[in-house]
Amino acid sequence: MSIMSAAMDNNVSQFERMHVPDLKTFLTKRGITCSLYRKQQLVRLCEIAVELQLEVTQTQDDYKDMDSFRRTVEVNGAKYVLPEITTVLNWKSDLRDLPLIESYDILIYLMKVGQWNESRLSNYRRDNGFNLYTSNHIHDVKLHRLINTEYFYVRAACVPETRQSENPYNPWVIVGTEGHFRSGGCTCVVDNGTCKHITALLFSLENFSSRHRDRNTEVGTDVPCTWDRARKLSEPLTINKIDIRNNPSSSLPEEPHSSHYAPSKGLKLSEHEIEKRVFNLCKINKSVFSHILENSSDESDGEVEIPMSMKQLADKSKDNGSNFLDFIKLYHDDDIIHQIQARTSGQAENPEWFFYRVGRITASLFHSVLHYKFGDVKDNYILRNILQQNNKISTPAMKYGIINEPIARHLYFQNYKKKHKCAKISLCGLHVSKAHPFLGASPDGIINCKCCGKE
Repeated sequence: MSIMSAAMDNNVSQFERMHVPDLKTFLTKRGITCSLYRKQQLVRLCEIAVELQLEVTQTQDDYKDMDSFRRTVEVNGAKYVLPEITTVLNWKSDLRDLPLIESYDILIYLMKVGQWNESRLSNYRRDNGFNLYTSNHIHDVKLHRLINTEYFYVRAACVPETRQSENPYNPWVIVGTEGHFRSGGCTCVVDNGTCKHITALLFSLENFSSRHRDRNTEVGTDVPCTWDRARKLSEPLTINKIDIRNNPSSSLPEEPHSSHYAPSKGLKLSEHEIEKRVFNLCKINKSVFSHILENSSDESDGEVEIPMSMKQLADKSKDNGSNFLDFIKLYHDDDIIHQIQARTSGQAENPEWFFYRVGRITASLFHSVLHYKFGDVKDNYILRNILQQNNKISTPAMKYGIINEPIARHLYFQNYKKKHKCAKISLCGLHVSKAHPFLGASPDGIINCKCCGKE
């Protein structure tokens, strides 16, 4: 009995007992992409495929056509189908004939064959395939020159990402003599030239090629130019030794050490000697006086007033029976406005930024407020956005802005400082209007220069 017919008899629980490769095979045959899902998600997809009675779309003949197409190259103006990689026997471990491979060769392949979009390309360092490369999962790389063509077969072994004791996968690519990649395949379930094992192989080949640019130079002490990246196996580590940085290849920051400790020696001076030293300092710069005066009684208690939110101010004005707009305008003096700006520094990464935005019409809402036709219905999306605190960055536009804001700020400042003297840029938080405290804005940065002042 087939999987489909058995499942039609309400025996869908059998998917729970299947291994991940078998689940992926079941889905792939029915035209469902499944390379990024975990087992429970794959099980659910299989159950849905059964409920929808999806038929097998990829037959053995379809696979043969696909395999033949990716092995088809052009030789002297005519199409030529390369032999199946499983039939190739004379593989060479000496890689001195490997074409020179550049990073743009990988980029073209990932865009053309892998169908990577702009977002995935810009975040390639977080891709599973790149992580396999940096963890040295690629080993046993071998080369085969295809006779009467300008192409090579390059084959490797890739240690599985999780089940490292299992047999390795065998990714392979067809590469031209000029370094461009034609196509590829793998012994994994995907086997369409776009799996993470292929990605790891591409980056590994580019790294090997850049480190052995002189591999074709013959000298008297030549040895075979074999693959020199060791096989990587994960080893258990204690939690204090786990490196959680995004880029483990960068140098580690300097750690505190006892040799760096240099405490200053205390001076035992009489009251007269202290007064004499202070007097000499004051003669040099009169502003020193401001640092030796005692704090006022209001500041000496160490308590700093925390600015109230708009909701707290509304409750307080209601208790006092005062006009809300007059009350908040009186409350927001220069000190309170400065405190709010300082406490909300970091903006979306700071919870207080969301807290003090509640009840205020911020710059991102100005356009919506001005163009919204308010009626008798009080519950509308404008009021909800103003009066409800939401700490999540949900829209794609906001996510894009947060990711690219540092880049845009840097590029703008680099251009700005070319025309301004001693220009500086500083980050800031929420700026509240003193004239209208229910209005606020969060600039990407504040620029200050000698010629224009603060902008």
